[in-house]
Amino acid sequence: ELTSHASMQQMAEVWRRMYQYTVLLRKCAEHSWRNRHLMVRRAVVLQACDVVLGDLSPALGSLYPRGSLKRAVTSYESIPLAPTPAALAAAAGLAPPPAAPERNEWQPLVPGSTGGGQPPASAMVTPDWTELFGMISLLVRSARAASMISGRGIPPTMLEAPEDAPPLDEWSARCVGSKMLYNTALKQGRYTRATVDVLTHVCYEVAAASDSAAEVLYESVSFSNPDATAHVFEAIDAFLGIEDSLTTRRAGLVLSGQSDLLTQWSTNQESNPRLVCVCLRSFTPLARRHKAVMDELRPAVHAWAPWALRFLARFRDARAADEEAARIKFEQTPTAVPPPAPSMVVYGEAPEECGLAWSVRAARALENLRGLVAELGGDPDALAQPEGGAGAGGPTGPGAAGGDDVDAA
Repeated sequence: ELTSHASMQQMAEVWRRMYQYTVLLRKCAEHSWRNRHLMVRRAVVLQACDVVLGDLSPALGSLYPRGSLKRAVTSYESIPLAPTPAALAAAAGLAPPPAAPERNEWQPLVPGSTGGGQPPASAMVTPDWTELFGMISLLVRSARAASMISGRGIPPTMLEAPEDAPPLDEWSARCVGSKMLYNTALKQGRYTRATVDVLTHVCYEVAAASDSAAEVLYESVSFSNPDATAHVFEAIDAFLGIEDSLTTRRAGLVLSGQSDLLTQWSTNQESNPRLVCVCLRSFTPLARRHKAVMDELRPAVHAWAPWALRFLARFRDARAADEEAARIKFEQTPTAVPPPAPSMVVYGEAPEECGLAWSVRAARALENLRGLVAELGGDPDALAQPEGGAGAGGPTGPGAAGGDDVDAA
């Protein structure tokens, strides 16, 4: 009865009263591998994905009539991670506040990779599917993976009793392979850990799943705001860290395939310079973590490094001028209100860096990028020199944004 279609569908309709129900489902899955195998056979993965996706479920129109699945519309809202109270105190040079237990506290997947974060207060008025995604992760990692069925090995993420693991039913497998599921989950940082566990499990030794995941990650970065990229880079980090025969292929997908992040950022220099600044700030520590990424970047360093170095230098100078003008205006106007400092969680930054001014963040991003270019065998000073005057493009790829465009943005 707990896992019947009617019971599961009630979650979307009365989600405010269903949190303990999702906790119970997850605890049932955590209890033993026998419970998980039974839940897999009962197609609980499909039922849980239907709760999240509603009328976007792949099963709609086949298993269910169109319009029959309930959904909580706010499940699709983008909710970035917010700096923790401790991070805000560190940024302000204050003593950390006393620790308080919080439900579903978010932790970075890679220790030290970000300054940490937690769901903001606005998350309290939206459905919390953290426990549900946790259950999905446990069940998927207890089922027979595609790599096992094809004889290409057992994923490291596989839980116990792989020899007895049942395969996912057809429609559960379709949901787990659905780009819509990951696009929805990656809109909210609190679902990242469970989502990445599922993603790395299904991508192990499966080229088609890896190609689809690369597209999802590309789209997640494309549609992110500057303050909502940390958990996406955590997911990219885990995706690139899958150790199998496709590791090099995944690095190529992210950096030089159809889902090419560097080309995306180059194109967005003028339209979204703050997002590009944050992405380049996160990109340097991400690249250094993965040998396959460094190997992919090295031969093309003269193609992408020029525009990136020039952009960060211009963006730093433009933001520094804006900040100095704002400071002077505040000092000269007694009634003026000081502009709020940006406060965000950024992959690769320490907790106390959550409140950096844009000029400082760009300067640190530029310093780190120069170091990376040098490690790759390039000369950052030579590559940063403009070619054919201000605003000229690099040797290949899109041209850099002009100074006026960065100022206007």
